[in-house]
Amino acid sequence: ATTKVAPDWAALEDARGVLLAMGRYPEAIRTAAADAEPSHLTQFLLGLSRETNSWYANHRVLGEAPNITAARLALVEAAGSVIEAGLTMLGVASPSEM
Repeated sequence: ATTKVAPDWAALEDARGVLLAMGRYPEAIRTAAADAEPSHLTQFLLGLSRETNSWYANHRVLGEAPNITAARLALVEAAGSVIEAGLTMLGVASPSEM
């Protein structure tokens, strides 16, 4: 049996940009739908991708203390899920791995 480690959410204190960007996802969808303008969603996804990539470039996700790894991995997985869902709405296939 695998022991689940409690994430240390404080380790994401400097991930504010990624977290705030993900929080804008519902508004990006509403705006794109209301304006019948999918580019609003594509711009949001591009911004979230850039924010996540910038954070990721400066933070090790794997190989840290287990509770830090758990928190950082949850952040990266959440951002990936939002990006995948947005691309699906746009009818764009996304890679399962990078």
